[in-house]
Amino acid sequence: MNFKQLDTPSLIKWAILAVLVAFSCYVTFPVKEKVRLGLDLQGGTSFTVGIVEVALHNEKFDTELARRKIPEDKLTPQERAEIEAVATAETNKVLADADNLTLEVLRKRIDNLGTNEPMLARIGEHRFLVQIPGATPEQTDAAERSVKSAAFLEFRLVSNKSQTLSGAALANKNRTPIGYERSTLREGGVCFVRADNYDALAEESNFKRRLGSFGAQGDASVECVMEDAGKDINGKAAYRPMYVERRNRNNTIAGSNVSGASASRSTTTGGYEVNLSFNAEGTETFGTLTSANIGRQFAIILDDIVRSAPRINDAITSGSAVITGNFTPEEVTALSGVLNAGALNAPIKILEKRQVSATLGDEAITKGTSSAIAGVIAVFVFMLVYYLYCGVIADVALLLNMILWPAGMIIASGLMSVFINDGTGSTGLGQLPVLTLPGIAGLVLSIGMAVDANVLIFE
Repeated sequence: MNFKQLDTPSLIKWAILAVLVAFSCYVTFPVKEKVRLGLDLQGGTSFTVGIVEVALHNEKFDTELARRKIPEDKLTPQERAEIEAVATAETNKVLADADNLTLEVLRKRIDNLGTNEPMLARIGEHRFLVQIPGATPEQTDAAERSVKSAAFLEFRLVSNKSQTLSGAALANKNRTPIGYERSTLREGGVCFVRADNYDALAEESNFKRRLGSFGAQGDASVECVMEDAGKDINGKAAYRPMYVERRNRNNTIAGSNVSGASASRSTTTGGYEVNLSFNAEGTETFGTLTSANIGRQFAIILDDIVRSAPRINDAITSGSAVITGNFTPEEVTALSGVLNAGALNAPIKILEKRQVSATLGDEAITKGTSSAIAGVIAVFVFMLVYYLYCGVIADVALLLNMILWPAGMIIASGLMSVFINDGTGSTGLGQLPVLTLPGIAGLVLSIGMAVDANVLIFE
């Protein structure tokens, strides 16, 4: 028998093949750790999310009301009708493009949680489906918090009257803000905690107006917001009232001026914090506002809760700020992810939450795997018996084809990500796509198509 020495091009081809085979094995084994299953095979969490049009309309109504600086109880019927018309027009304007933006923001938020290939899709007008395969209880809770968060961030000047008004509001035992109950901080002192019916009350049209007027003593120039105060004696999230100036261009910076956010740990306090950077417009506005208000407090408000209120000691022209508070590592990571994903332009609500059982998934895996293996073996045996030596060659080619699937999937997804940006920064390289029941059927079908080419050639 004569052995022919392989030339250089052939050696290169075999070397490339060996590398691809090794890469495929590396990304596939151990299978339980490397192969991720879809919602239909392992279960998970499913959310149905919808845009709350009434809340959006009320928000636009309040904005126009604040712009006109007219107390609501002093509105004439004509003025109310005019404001309603403006609010309706602004609401329709937002809703026209709300679905696309909401879907994109939700996708970024869920992807930031590191879950296994979540599926997000529109299921109707202003309705969305979010499915997270194999989500742990911690991931489910984080996803729910992330979906619920409006990520509405703003910076507002604290009123010079805040300390006096806050002290009076806490001392008055006969009054509590809407949706809250009186309690005591762990370290002592009066605080408020959210009542059991807080979520229901928060959806009412006049909730923000009633909360904003709490303890203001009829002063229309200030607005009450709740400040994060840690925990009460029962371990519940505690809040204290703070009074900020009503919004205007001279005392407010919108969260839309934030260009990036990152989680870190403070070198001075050891606590967790979120570092913010502003875009060019935000940097200029922030510098102008801080230079004109040295010595005053500047409240950093996220989703209507004051996270921190640092005092302005100097003009801040660096274009950066820090959110401090009683954060855990998980909370600062989630918060920075939500801020980087962007704020929603319309309020949303979880309409339905379901846990999808994995029992059907186990059954589907067993039957699908069994049928796939039986089909592949039948194809291999047929080719071997019917075509003999040629069948051996065809079987070896099919075996290599199956071994190279993982490498081909990862390389293809990596190349696709170069041209299609999903906003997460992920290249898709080094991780297998999620396996679903239709995916198993597709893999079996690809074997049939591959062997079909051999049959045509041999015949």
